[in-house]
Amino acid sequence: MTSKNLFFKLMKEDLRSRIWALALIGIGFFFLYPVTVAFLAGEIQEYPIYEQGLMWYRDQIHTWLSFENGMMVLVMAVAGLVCGLSGFAYLNSRSKVDFYHSLPVRREIFFAVNFVDGIVILALPYAISLALGVVLAIGNGVESSVIIPVAVASFGLHMTYFMLIYTTVVTSAMLTGNLIVGILGCMVLAGFVPLASTILQGYFSTFFQTYAYDMGEKAFEMSRRISPIMEYLMQIGKYQMEQSIAGGVAIAWVVSLLLTGFSLWLYRRRPSEASGKAMAFSMSGPIIRIPITILSGLSLALMFWEFRKSTGWAVFGVICGVVLAHCVIEIIYHFDFRQLFKNRGQMVACLLATIAVLFVFRYDTFGYDRYLPSAGKVKSGAVWMRELNGWVDYGTFEQKEDGSWIYDDERASKVVLDQMHSTDVENILALATAGVDQTSRDFSSEKPVYQAKAVDYFDEDETKSIYQVMISYELKSGRKVYRQYYIDLDSVSEAVNRLFADEEFQKANFPLLAQSAENVDSIYFRRDRSKETKLSSLTDTQKKELLEAYQDEFSSMTLERFKKEAPIGLIRFVTEPEREGLEWQERRNRDQGTNPSRYWNYSSFTDMNYYPVYPSFTKTIELLKAQGIEIDLKYAQADIRSVQIYGYRGDKYRTITITDPKQIDELRNVMTEPRMLYYNRFYQSSDLNVDVTMVEDGETLEYDVQFPKDQVPDFVKKELNEAKPQ
Repeated sequence: MTSKNLFFKLMKEDLRSRIWALALIGIGFFFLYPVTVAFLAGEIQEYPIYEQGLMWYRDQIHTWLSFENGMMVLVMAVAGLVCGLSGFAYLNSRSKVDFYHSLPVRREIFFAVNFVDGIVILALPYAISLALGVVLAIGNGVESSVIIPVAVASFGLHMTYFMLIYTTVVTSAMLTGNLIVGILGCMVLAGFVPLASTILQGYFSTFFQTYAYDMGEKAFEMSRRISPIMEYLMQIGKYQMEQSIAGGVAIAWVVSLLLTGFSLWLYRRRPSEASGKAMAFSMSGPIIRIPITILSGLSLALMFWEFRKSTGWAVFGVICGVVLAHCVIEIIYHFDFRQLFKNRGQMVACLLATIAVLFVFRYDTFGYDRYLPSAGKVKSGAVWMRELNGWVDYGTFEQKEDGSWIYDDERASKVVLDQMHSTDVENILALATAGVDQTSRDFSSEKPVYQAKAVDYFDEDETKSIYQVMISYELKSGRKVYRQYYIDLDSVSEAVNRLFADEEFQKANFPLLAQSAENVDSIYFRRDRSKETKLSSLTDTQKKELLEAYQDEFSSMTLERFKKEAPIGLIRFVTEPEREGLEWQERRNRDQGTNPSRYWNYSSFTDMNYYPVYPSFTKTIELLKAQGIEIDLKYAQADIRSVQIYGYRGDKYRTITITDPKQIDELRNVMTEPRMLYYNRFYQSSDLNVDVTMVEDGETLEYDVQFPKDQVPDFVKKELNEAKPQ
């Protein structure tokens, strides 16, 4: 009875009883692959040029048949649920369990038969439909040498994460004795840890004012991966970004094997009388109920807090969440409404534990916001200011296998805090101390943390310059600690200027300052709204001289100079990969008939890696002028016909229009191009709105400009004060 033939005979009988699942999944994959591939082929004829349509079709098919197809996550999740629960559905029926277990067949054989059949039910129609899709794609012009390896790799990778989902579902089936409870169990196993991680991070970001959300905690990031669905999505994302997923695939198979072994262990020890019960093992009841109950209390507490910022309402949320979750789960466990308050002692314990967790965060019991390491424990530190370098591009140009180019961008805060290793720890701690001192835990006002958190650069009375500052400490123990503050930088201007002069800070925040002249392929300059100009006649010596001059002058910038100087131009030192990427983009635009925009497009390679040139950069400006570059802003020579200025004076809104040529000439000297201020968020402008009407190439155009905060001409102030309020 235990021969090899028996195993396959049992498989055949099981497949016959689950033919509905095989048919359902087969129909789904038929429409997903052969039908979709054939349907998309019809779009080729919609293009006026056949080659363009074929190119589009190849791109679509490549994505659809590859591991990049995110829709497969939903498909595999549903298929895993169907295959896993249908295979062991007999465990929910006492009569069927008694029948199967009365047969002279080892339990391991029954488990293996149902487990393997679940995989076959998915893999067989998937492989056939995918193969048909590949054949149809090749017949419609897709190269076989390209699409076949893609499809084969896709099959293996999608099957990897099907196995992860499938073994999770099988584990749930082993733990439960009812189909509906089994489905709920799948949701718990797949979603509890990521949900708990999200709620916990919500507590950190809500109650800890110095929590650096951008950097998060690795524990949060890793815990979200303890879900087959989330891990599946994460690996698809990495694959789309052409990052290696070999490690993730290996881990998925290891976890799948462990879950398979665990499920078999549970199957062998599962009592026959578990059929029809909510939980197959009595000891698993509180293990599952207690964490869900506590998480429910924390979730509702956070929701009520967000609405009212009230501790009382948060406690009310805890009570509601804990009691409701406990009662609902007890009803599900016992299928009896009269059991909703069973295990009241555990419910009270959950209630007290949840309130304790809430109070730890609400009152910062362990001093998270007051944390300041001693200088002796810190190996190095790093500082990132969003407003200082929010315009800097961090990343590299990379060429793909098909010859196209991409810009692999990285998050600014992560790059800076990972690459900066300043040993001037005392200065960094001085900034952090100011941040701690200026941190408020008064949650009662509409702006609970810092008055400037809701504005860009200045608080309401414009007496303070408050900026977001993120600090990381690399401790000698190897641990990294992150904190975020909103600091009045004027109160620590000495520490800020000392930081700006720190070479580690400069090179981490501004990659150009670490670039060597040998890597400079060419140099471009852009004046306000104008198109870039390539300095094509530079020798290697001149390139080096210009780069070093710019690096020296930019490195000497201080907080006060940033506040008072607006960029008058932009310069870009292009590397060889950048140049090749730009040339590829130009060819693509030409082939597609794309006209370059007159204005800036920050998604384009054309507008990346520019650095601002300030009026005080005399050496840089001198070298640029020697190459015939005009430095003055457009408004210096523009044919300006009128300047409209409007804004509040007191509580009255007033507008004036300047048309006198002499007054317009005076205004030219203080006009600042707003788009250039993208490269200097520290710059302090006046609160006036200014529109300039000018004639350019025979066309009347209107531009918005700004005035420096302390350089508004007296005649403008006088005329505004005398203007009739609107």
